Amino acid sequence: MNFPVTRQAAAVSLALAIISSTAYADAPAPDAIPTADTVVVTATRSAQRIGDVIADTTVIGAEEIARSGAGSVADILQRQRGIEISRNGPAGTSTSVFIRGANANQSVVLVDGVRFGSATTGTASWNAIPLGAIDRIEIVYGPLSTLYGADAIGGVIQIFTRKGEGAPVVTGSVGVGSNATRQADAGIYGSSGGPNAISYAFGAGYEDSDGYSSTRPGASGYNPDEDGYRRRNANGRVTMALAPGHEIGAQFLASRLFSRYDSGTANYDVHSDNDLNTAAVFMRNQILPNWHSTLQYARSEDKS
Repeated sequence: MNFPVTRQAAAVSLALAIISSTAYADAPAPDAIPTADTVVVTATRSAQRIGDVIADTTVIGAEEIARSGAGSVADILQRQRGIEISRNGPAGTSTSVFIRGANANQSVVLVDGVRFGSATTGTASWNAIPLGAIDRIEIVYGPLSTLYGADAIGGVIQIFTRKGEGAPVVTGSVGVGSNATRQADAGIYGSSGGPNAISYAFGAGYEDSDGYSSTRPGASGYNPDEDGYRRRNANGRVTMALAPGHEIGAQFLASRLFSRYDSGTANYDVHSDNDLNTAAVFMRNQILPNWHSTLQYARSEDKS
């Protein structure tokens, strides 16, 4: 849990954060480094060891995400090579991600195999994805149009949400910070076990902040108002084993975002209000040792 700190304490915390970041950069933890046996699926749309994949691929695990202290998926991606981000204001506002210099709309973003993006902004709504629900992120650099369509020019980013395994586990976190920021997340994950095991993973969370003005005092169109934001989200996944190598399941992700931002006109309240929902049902079958089949029906919806 984070608490408001004094100016002197903030300076010390910042210095320690810089030292800590340098230490991780020079000597990353062993579990943060994908090994040759790490299995990825985005590069070829089938499970394959990363050491056998030809395409340039990076994997970011859940532990690395938790240790990063990042506030959003975009913050994590910004730390990766070959990726730059651009925001039109403080946290919660529209964010664009550029892979290897390609436009933001020239890369594909997937959440558990379902395309995830906003029809209004033309890019993915990075703030809609809660970090606590993420199991790993796979980044494939370079064109993959033959697998993902004409807009997969810069690369493909696929986010995998957590799956239920073993005994039920309940997780939760709360936080407060500057600009009256409040955050809370909770989840439950587990599996029933047995030949017809049912695994489940559910999570929910919210984040609110009063924000701050991103315009400079004295500049033309300066607006001193605070540009706050709020997020509400829920996600879930259920699978059932029919037989060894065969399963059916369903998943969903729902998020509502509201954010204010500054425009070129002073004293004008500009804001965005987005409802983003994805859902899918699927069946996976291992027909032969080297023949895996996946049937999926998915829907993605953006209301603004």
